[in-house]
Amino acid sequence: MRLLNRKQLSVRFAASTDETRFTLNGVLVQELSDNRTRTVATDGIILAITETPSQPNVDFPDLKILNDAPNSGTSAIVPTDAINKAIKSLPKKCRVNILRENVACVIGAETAMLATTDMEQICPISTKIIEGHYPTWQNIVSGFDKQSVAATAGISVEVLEKIV
Repeated sequence: MRLLNRKQLSVRFAASTDETRFTLNGVLVQELSDNRTRTVATDGIILAITETPSQPNVDFPDLKILNDAPNSGTSAIVPTDAINKAIKSLPKKCRVNILRENVACVIGAETAMLATTDMEQICPISTKIIEGHYPTWQNIVSGFDKQSVAATAGISVEVLEKIV
């Protein structure tokens, strides 16, 4: 199980809605070898990427529904609809920050299971992952210098969610 926070899922605004380019209709979620998680979305014009250290799920409750889910993948294209449902199901008034800001995710060979909880209710979302190869977005950004931009994450995520 990995935890995906609002920042990582905020890339969904860049995902395509074009039915003919089905591999772009989702968010690429990758577990990298150096204990980092990358999320990527593009519509062919806009490219959004996050790469953050994987969050320890020590404080996140052990959800039986996720423990029973097939867990064989390190990379998958998760449909944007499923991610939008997961974001909407995040508890609004929960006092525990890790529950209010994170979606639990298990990637299998053919399905992805997303879940949120407020400790009283669990909202599981099971979805078929999008088959196919995600475009080689690395070629697009390889010519640019890597730079870090500091911004207030809370405000940025709120602005991006209003756009979507």
